[in-house]
Amino acid sequence: MADENELNDDYLNFSGDSKIKSMIKGETLLFSDSIIKINKYGMNQDRVLLITDGAVYNLNSVKDKKLKRRIDISKIRGITTSQVSDELVLHGKDEEYDYLYISQKKNRIICILEEIHESLTGEELEFANLEIAQLNNVVTTKKAKAKNFQASMMNDSELYNIKEYINENI
Repeated sequence: MADENELNDDYLNFSGDSKIKSMIKGETLLFSDSIIKINKYGMNQDRVLLITDGAVYNLNSVKDKKLKRRIDISKIRGITTSQVSDELVLHGKDEEYDYLYISQKKNRIICILEEIHESLTGEELEFANLEIAQLNNVVTTKKAKAKNFQASMMNDSELYNIKEYINENI
């Protein structure tokens, strides 16, 4: 995918970090940044988001770099984003539940995830761009997924072509 000189989305300069290299096991780091994760109680949590050519990693902090969760990019169903805030939801498929994030770099995240997802699966990510600021009502929880792997709060009636969005906004 990208070589070492193309890692301009490595905002935390993690590409040379030995702990990160060990964690991602040969995958290429494409994106790193501090981000806010909104938990199931609506509380903001400072986190680190890493995107490689194979997975999304959620770490507890820049300092500790403790892995909280790893999601294969092929297990991401789609993305919902807000038109009026920096919120975005990564929707999981099968057993993978959703994550709600806030990032000023949400458009870069969308672009990178779409490119990697399509290269891995041959399919575009499903995408919704809603006119609401808070996306907590479109998040499928871990508990809901445990009851039914097919459960999803992604609004199928609001789908939009992700490539058109990328061309118009990025």
